[in-house]
Amino acid sequence: NVLIYLGPHLQKKLIPLFHQALRPGGYLFLGPAENLTAHRELFQLVSPKHRISRSKSTALNPAEQPVELRPARAHLPPAKSATPDDDDLRQLSQRIVVDEFAPKYAVINDEQHILYVSEGTAKYLELGEGMFSNNIVRLARSGLRVGLRAALNEARSERRKALRDNLSVSTEAGLQPLRLIVQPMPQLGEDSGLFMVVFQDAGPALSPDQAKRQETPDRNDSLADSLIEQLEKELATTRNDLEKTVQA
Repeated sequence: NVLIYLGPHLQKKLIPLFHQALRPGGYLFLGPAENLTAHRELFQLVSPKHRISRSKSTALNPAEQPVELRPARAHLPPAKSATPDDDDLRQLSQRIVVDEFAPKYAVINDEQHILYVSEGTAKYLELGEGMFSNNIVRLARSGLRVGLRAALNEARSERRKALRDNLSVSTEAGLQPLRLIVQPMPQLGEDSGLFMVVFQDAGPALSPDQAKRQETPDRNDSLADSLIEQLEKELATTRNDLEKTVQA
């Protein structure tokens, strides 16, 4: 009984659609309150009691043709250019530089406790045996501890960037020469008490033979002088801290 809820205008369009959908001689079943009186040229009544009609082989007039139903053609947006825009290119290039070329680093507080480390710092820091420690000096691999401690004390006492060159650490690839940088991290113009420790490789790792060939007397003297200077600075910083503690 759907047709009785439709107006004559819609019925006039819907009945020809039924006729077109049926094969010639096909049967159409209607509800008890529905009839095809206005479309006898399209259907022949077979059973008035059961409201069964049969489709006639009648060609429709152009005006009676039902509305053609076809899927709407999708309107796709134009394809984006393969060339990335400026923002995408900048983010992509920065990510490559950070992942592939940027030195590894750690962020520590004023007590030298590690708050954050970048990926790949295992070459410079390691967990030793015994109780766990979060102190960066204790976690530093052999060859870095003296220079790291001196740089930390200098950056902490003078509140400026401290550099240490001619350092090296043993790795699976060989002896890795590196430069150590300790940089205070000011926050909103005030001292935040945070420091960034940067491990900057100074060239490729050296094999044992290469490292031995570079151990010339002049180089050894230079390394010894650098170590003495670092120890003297560390001793002076420790003495100043001790005096401040006694005065307090």
